[in-house]
Order: sequence, then C-alpha cells, then structure tokens
Amino acid sequence: MTRTDPQEFSTSLDTIAQRHSAGDGTVSVESSTYIPEVRAADIPQEVKDAVQPAETGMLEQLRHTGDAAYTYAQRVLAGDISGEQFEDLINQLMESAQTQFIQLQDSTKSALKSLGSQHPDWQAMIVSVFEAVTNLQLNLLTEEFDFLQSLMSHTPQQAGQVNGFFSDLMRHLVDGWSQIVG
Repeated sequence: MTRTDPQEFSTSLDTIAQRHSAGDGTVSVESSTYIPEVRAADIPQEVKDAVQPAETGMLEQLRHTGDAAYTYAQRVLAGDISGEQFEDLINQLMESAQTQFIQLQDSTKSALKSLGSQHPDWQAMIVSVFEAVTNLQLNLLTEEFDFLQSLMSHTPQQAGQVNGFFSDLMRHLVDGWSQIVG
C-alpha cells in the first residue's frame, strides 16, 4: 500500500465526505478524483469493519423508507391522506435519509482517519475504499430520491412498484458492497 502525507490523507477523506452535499443541502454526486479501485482481497479486515456500519445503516434506511413510502402511497390512494400530506411525508423521508447518510459518512470517515493514523501504509487504500463505497451509496441515494420524486407525481402508476424498487436497491447495495470490500 502507498503511504500518503498525513494532511493529504485527512484532506482526501474530508473531500470525499463533503461531496454528499451541494450548496443547497441536497445530495450531490461528483466524479471520482482518487484512486480508481483496490482489490477486495487486499483490504485489511479492520478497514472492512470500519466501513461495514455504513452499509448496514443504509440497508436499514432503505428498508424503512421503502416500507414507509409504500404505506404512504396506499394511504393517499385510499384517500386517507391528501396529496399534500403525502408529499410532506415523502419529503420527510428524503430529509431523514439524507441526514442518516451524512451521519454514517461522518462516523465512517472518523473511523478510517483513525485507522490511517495507526497504519500509514494503508492510507491510499483507505481513500480508495472510502471513495468507492461513498460513490456506491451516493448513486443509490440519488436513485432513491429520483424514484420518490417520481412517486409523488405518479402515485397511481408507481405505488405498486415501491416494494420491488427498494428490494432492488438493497440488492444492488449488497452486491456492490461485496465487489468493493469482499
């Protein structure tokens, strides 16, 4: 593994983590500027353990959001809540998902900074892993938000697709994660 300057290492992790937010606080996906990939077999277990809570947390968020979005869609279709109430609830789900992502990102970054300080020879690999899992999560979060936005506009057509969509997102997360960290 390549050792990097300690300040450069910390700055790289901060930069990756900060890409989650555009100026208006919404999720933003920017292009990769770091090490393109690392082989999962070369990733120490400590690094895998440090990023695992981010995967687990996102899976929980997707499960919760999918269940709630399905319930809300059924309620608006049944006339139990208004379209405006439905939109408010969906917007709250997206805000919660964004907040949870940022919290998971920050805790993962802290754990990885600590590992990089303890193992300077792992720093380049840590940056690569953090960027790869961050990109995966951001892409899935963007897909999730796009679907939820569409669900608000096309509820009758998409209400029946909610469970399948979120199951597919969770499967994509698990598959992508295993490709990155093994």
